[in-house]
Amino acid sequence: MSNATAILNAYVPSAVHSIEGRNWLTFANEGTFAAFKSMPNALRYEGKVYIKKGWNSDTHFVHYAEGEAAIAA
Repeated sequence: MSNATAILNAYVPSAVHSIEGRNWLTFANEGTFAAFKSMPNALRYEGKVYIKKGWNSDTHFVHYAEGEAAIAA
């Protein structure tokens, strides 16, 4: 018998796409500014780093673009 293990702090993108050669991730959230602010400022997906770029309060989507993150030592 197999066991499933939860992955803590996992985010599942609603969409993964490329616009003019730049990779983007989109995530649905509950639609509040607090929910947007609670999303990470940067994350790694399939070996690439994505930076939080914006939130659409009408559609409740948070957008991330591939980029470089400044990481404190």
